[in-house]
Amino acid sequence: MPGCFVDALVYRTVTFKSFLQRVRRMWGGQQVPMVPLRSGLPVRSEFVSVHRVVGFSSRPESLPLSIDLAIAGVTAKLVADPNPDLAPIDRALAMLGAVFGSRITQPYRRRMFDLVDRRSQAFAQKRIKDHGIPGVFLVIRVTGDARTRVGGMSRDVGKAVIAFDAVDKQDIKGMHERLTNVLLTATALGVGQNSPELVKVAEGVALTLVDGRPLYSVTITPGSAKISTARVPNSDDALRIAHLASALLNSEELITPARLLADALRCGDERLEAFLFSWAAREMIVKKHTRDCESGKWLTTVPSALQLAATEVHTDFLAAKHKGYSLTGRVKVLCLMLGLDDWEQVAKQVSVWRKAHREPLYHEGHLKEAELPVEETLNLVRRLLALILDKTR
Repeated sequence: MPGCFVDALVYRTVTFKSFLQRVRRMWGGQQVPMVPLRSGLPVRSEFVSVHRVVGFSSRPESLPLSIDLAIAGVTAKLVADPNPDLAPIDRALAMLGAVFGSRITQPYRRRMFDLVDRRSQAFAQKRIKDHGIPGVFLVIRVTGDARTRVGGMSRDVGKAVIAFDAVDKQDIKGMHERLTNVLLTATALGVGQNSPELVKVAEGVALTLVDGRPLYSVTITPGSAKISTARVPNSDDALRIAHLASALLNSEELITPARLLADALRCGDERLEAFLFSWAAREMIVKKHTRDCESGKWLTTVPSALQLAATEVHTDFLAAKHKGYSLTGRVKVLCLMLGLDDWEQVAKQVSVWRKAHREPLYHEGHLKEAELPVEETLNLVRRLLALILDKTR
């Protein structure tokens, strides 16, 4: 909608005219100079993404744990309390709420920053209640340089600058989407046999001017909470997450399945979405790692303990004179290549899921959401991804 934007605090549409009126009232009814923010102005950006890792339980004395990716400007860690890392986001959201709040009086400007302090503290307290702090949270922070864009309006309020449409925050988030998904996927794999759910706590972009003052033009996306089995993380977990994340960043074949897995793990109670994402990830992994399996070259990659079984599978395929391996056959091939002793059970189970859920859903529109094998499919995808990535060591 031209000339409008969404107030991140109260989720309502605010016109630019209304924006000016509110700021003028805030400053005692004076004609407050709202000036265009000079385009191309250098700004320091900080992208912050926080997710609760359900599969890890909290022992505050063991945290924080740093996840070293050796990438300039990138900090990743497991912490018990994410509030300190989210303080810039909280203050930005509180400032926007102060500007667009409905109770604006003449002396308001004198207590505006006090109100911002109280509101940001209230956000932190609510987060403690909603997300079970202390817990275990994956914090991703990426610093970089940005530039203000044409058309942004601003008001200098002394300690900070309040801006309208100053920087394309979605573009900044998009730049770091791949890294975020990789770290989320690596963390989900790193929890091992525990619950892989990832609960989004907050994600946003904070901006700082070259003189050190904050530029308040920030949005934040809340998530929801979910409880499941967990264990206490340790330094080995941090090292494993770093290894898995580095391997994913270097794998063009796995980056899309990793993104789909991360999306599935963040679906919360949306079981259909989680199933669709995880099923697509599984199909993609199997397809990409069983190319040209009809040639039989894959037999050389099978561990010796499973060579006889692999030879029988390929012999049966040749005897049937099929043009290509079936979907179930490809699952068998991949499981044998990865050395899974339960390869037959895995292939059989995938076939059952496909006939009971995937085909009725895709071809007939039939759906029994409560019966969807969401957790089972997610665990299989995690298992396959972890084994493939471990082979890169």
